[in-house]
Amino acid sequence: IIRSGVKTKVLMLSATPVNNRFNDLKNQLAIAYEGDSELINRKLDTNKTIEEIFKQAQRAFNSWSKLEPESRNTDALLRTLDFDFFELLDSVTIARSRKHIEKYYDLADIGDFPERLIPINVKSEIDTKEMFPSLEIINKTISLLKRYSNQYMSMIIMV
Repeated sequence: IIRSGVKTKVLMLSATPVNNRFNDLKNQLAIAYEGDSELINRKLDTNKTIEEIFKQAQRAFNSWSKLEPESRNTDALLRTLDFDFFELLDSVTIARSRKHIEKYYDLADIGDFPERLIPINVKSEIDTKEMFPSLEIINKTISLLKRYSNQYMSMIIMV
């Protein structure tokens, strides 16, 4: 695929990319536009540059992540993201399910999907010698400590 002196484009696919920040996604896209954001800015139907779009998206996400858990839902996040962000995603994302590919593509050219095996769940006890409390007990203890420490802190503040 890669030869000396020949401009090569490589498409990288991932079913589950790990993006901890919007900048991670921007960097994945930068591979496609070869780090020259003007290339993609000219092709996008957006009011902002790709850098501005991702900065705004990261700010929106940061604000959303500071909300109380009951308010931190998908709808709240979607309302804070700019329309240009969705325009960008629509421009660069192509999603195809297994059923879609099997229906609309010639599998003779690309090959069959591997057979899906039934998942096997394996559960192993962490403490086979039973020397430590179970995770359930540890979790309950931590929850109690949190509750009592919060109550204790409230009493100190009141005094």
